[in-house]
Amino acid sequence: SDVTGKIVRWLKDDGESVAKGETFAEVEAMKMIMPLKAADAGKVSPRMSAGSVIEAGDLLASLQLDDPSKARSITPFAGTSLGLSEAKARATDALRSYRASAKTIATAMDGYDALGDATPEQAVGALADALSTTDVKTPAIPVISNVDAKPHSDPAVIKEILAKQVTSPVLWEDAVASVLGAGFEKGYELGPGKVIAGIFKRIDKTAEVENVVV
Repeated sequence: SDVTGKIVRWLKDDGESVAKGETFAEVEAMKMIMPLKAADAGKVSPRMSAGSVIEAGDLLASLQLDDPSKARSITPFAGTSLGLSEAKARATDALRSYRASAKTIATAMDGYDALGDATPEQAVGALADALSTTDVKTPAIPVISNVDAKPHSDPAVIKEILAKQVTSPVLWEDAVASVLGAGFEKGYELGPGKVIAGIFKRIDKTAEVENVVV
């Protein structure tokens, strides 16, 4: 069961055949009568009697399929690791490297000797190294970078641009122009205010951007 309530009645007796999609019982939940329908054809066997109080997760009945080949089986995992911890570690390393590099650059731009003999480009080397071992998927749609205002889909190029973004100027107006020039019809700005919509309008008065408060 995926609801809390009670079984009103069984429409099929123990061992009786039921067709796919046929209602075999009715349950009451939140003062509503809800039908229980068979996922496939077979013989149904109630596990609880009518009038029983049920909770989410309770086994109400079992179904012996007419076609056993339709049953979904669970295959035991034969590996040693799902790769989740490794992926999390890579992501964490990349994030830490980015924050450390960004902090170093910001400190240097404030006038402090945070770089020593290193150049700003050398200071973000750790981030580039971390990104090189980070799995970046091919985006479903091209991503326009603030570094060169061009769309990118190659994960290798995206990694390279992410590292450059720490020390490169943000080409925001050029990026917006790139979007508008790629057949832009309508955009949505999520969140309070209409800053993005206003910027688009300043660049192209015909641009349509709708604000959606979330």
